[in-house]
Amino acid sequence: MTDIRPLPARVLPLAGESLLSLLRRTIEVMGYEGFDRLRFVLSETGKLPWNINSLGHSPVFDHLASLLGTSHEVLRDLTFDGYASHLVLVSRQEPLAKACDSKTLLKYFTAEPFPVCPVCLRQDPIPYERLSWCFRAMPVCREHRCWLLSHCPSCGKRLQSFRPKATNCRCGCMLADQVPPTLDGCAVQAMDTLHALFLSRTSILTGMEPPAMCWWTERLASAVGKTPYSIEATRSRLGLEASVSTRHVAWLAAGDIVGNWPEGLYRFLDQVRNREKPDSSSIGFGFRFRLLLRDAAQLENLGYATPAQAIRDYLADDMAVGHLGPKVSLFKQAAEDSQLRRRDWITQTEAARRLNVRNPLVRRLIEQGILSGQVQTTTKSGRTVAV
Repeated sequence: MTDIRPLPARVLPLAGESLLSLLRRTIEVMGYEGFDRLRFVLSETGKLPWNINSLGHSPVFDHLASLLGTSHEVLRDLTFDGYASHLVLVSRQEPLAKACDSKTLLKYFTAEPFPVCPVCLRQDPIPYERLSWCFRAMPVCREHRCWLLSHCPSCGKRLQSFRPKATNCRCGCMLADQVPPTLDGCAVQAMDTLHALFLSRTSILTGMEPPAMCWWTERLASAVGKTPYSIEATRSRLGLEASVSTRHVAWLAAGDIVGNWPEGLYRFLDQVRNREKPDSSSIGFGFRFRLLLRDAAQLENLGYATPAQAIRDYLADDMAVGHLGPKVSLFKQAAEDSQLRRRDWITQTEAARRLNVRNPLVRRLIEQGILSGQVQTTTKSGRTVAV
């Protein structure tokens, strides 16, 4: 195919519009019955992906740009690749990414359904869908601070991406007439932090570039989502109703943590440290903090040390529970390991090594009054960790 004529009826992209929304408006202006006609026109060069907003540079992308009479740069800004420069994690030495890989797409964007803000659709002179509504991290409209709608309130089904009109569900329900619940209190501040990070591309933390900041926030949300006590504590602190999904609560908790750094991080680490294991077996260090230490160490290896240093300070200065040593990912380097040696307590293993006795004997000697010290454990039935 060498000559592609633009469609006779074209529409201009609106501020923040998604590619899916632009195609829907184009189809409506052209008088097509649905997306099938557009798929047929593009069939010579390939297929549209199920999630149109994830369309990357390809023959289909080139064909579509020609049909719409739009430059590649403008069309790219309507897709997820427009956010690639501050979402794809790279080291400080590498250039910023120009396209989102599959892992980044799965990490930050919804696949289906695509939520909408009824208030925006109602107030828009020309109703259209924003690309930012696809972010997993932002289930709330930035302008109206109301929860986005992902399911039809009439039929209860998920909103289908290929419905004829953005304002209507396939069942006929007028989405623009709905009145969604709003966010208030401390939750607004947490959501503002997420908006600043993902939409305004603000770094927030010193020494952290936007890609690293987004990656770390997602890792925090994942960690919170796996800690039921933290989920319930966040609901209470931010005033969230029980109907708010765990995923949304976790993202708001992550926004609250980075927005109140480092106190927010220390509060979460306290919650993780003090939780109990379901059975009576001893609780290891990895069980309490899961992969958060590894994630912080990975960022530090890429040149972003802020999260790792904050966690090191917490563990070394405030925590007398858990085995800390060179085997822990954040203390493998000699400089970090020396930080542990400045503490006023040592592990039972270290005490046994210095006394040249078996490990269990240390505790018995303390209990018998032969040695002066204090024994602390991870749980009431857990293993000894500090003397």
